Amino acid sequence: MTKYVNQDGLIMNSEADVRRQYPDMSIPKVFDFSSLGWTEVVEGTAPEPLPWHKVSKGGIVDGARVYSQDPMDANEITELVKVKAQWLLDTGARAHGYDSIISACSYTGSSNATFAGEGQAFSDWRDQMWTWAITKLEAVSTGAEVLPAAMELLVSDMPELSLPAA
Repeated sequence: MTKYVNQDGLIMNSEADVRRQYPDMSIPKVFDFSSLGWTEVVEGTAPEPLPWHKVSKGGIVDGARVYSQDPMDANEITELVKVKAQWLLDTGARAHGYDSIISACSYTGSSNATFAGEGQAFSDWRDQMWTWAITKLEAVSTGAEVLPAAMELLVSDMPELSLPAA
């Protein structure tokens, strides 16, 4: 849907909304609204966020959507690290044929020695990952460590899965 903005910053969500601004004027079906001071809004693509920033959709300047990038707060960073850790755990389990980390860990204690060994390895890895994540977030929050420039650098020192030899 096309949006329009006028020189006063008033935004209309459709051509019909612009037409309603001129109830006493007969406006042809095909009309250039710029003659009335309205500019079609160009919806651009949001920029790639800077590390540890969030992109917010802002207002309209000179007919184009403006986006802002604001630093994430501690809660947002914590949530992002948790989501990434959980995604890595689930992805690691899926790479070895399990539905998720929960499914993989459920094989701990299995009567099948191979499954039991893998289940225990996944359970140990999950414990190590969450211990790492909590320790890392605490170190950053106390200032003992600084966040690296990107998530990929942060997770590069996460614990790795070590499955028993087959």
